[in-house]
Amino acid sequence: MPFKLQLYNNNNIYEYNDFKDIPKEFYHKILVFKCFDCNLDNIDFIANFINLRKLNASNNRIKLIPIISCLEELEIYNNQLTEIPPITNLKKLYAFNNKLTKVYYLENLEIADLSHNKLNALLCGPKLEKLYVGYNKLQNIIFRGDNLIEIEGNDNNLTNISFIDKMKKIIKFNFNNNPIIQQEKNLNNKSNIKSLPIIKEAINS
Repeated sequence: MPFKLQLYNNNNIYEYNDFKDIPKEFYHKILVFKCFDCNLDNIDFIANFINLRKLNASNNRIKLIPIISCLEELEIYNNQLTEIPPITNLKKLYAFNNKLTKVYYLENLEIADLSHNKLNALLCGPKLEKLYVGYNKLQNIIFRGDNLIEIEGNDNNLTNISFIDKMKKIIKFNFNNNPIIQQEKNLNNKSNIKSLPIIKEAINS
């Protein structure tokens, strides 16, 4: 399958069968690069795309990804990643169905799907609004902000969800199948939460 890359000039789309076929004069112009479902195990070459904003490298066999500071959106689900490096400007991350044990602190992250991995702990930045971390091994989630709107944290090892108390904007969460040992004191006061019955069931089970 050919690789697809999109240049910033007039949204032109060019297709190549091999990375070495991509003209070097294009490297700094590439804003969007797609190489999904290409049976890749290495994408170190994208380090040359210094202005890359969006990358879709899903459905491959990738174990490591290089740091590209300008990257804002990363789709890299269904791979073999063990960690997500500190990508400074990353806002959207879709990395479900990997082998993640570590996600570095991502200060500008707004949306993250890290479900179906092997995470034990997670430190979340102040801008995070939506977090999907079901089917991990999480024992602890730390938030450095209160902008969370939605969280799916089912099927983990969480015993405490006290971070919910400070989330003024939250409207939906799910913590089914966690060994939560006590109900947070302000849980019943959050009338805007759509998933409250699910949480009560999980806590009292």
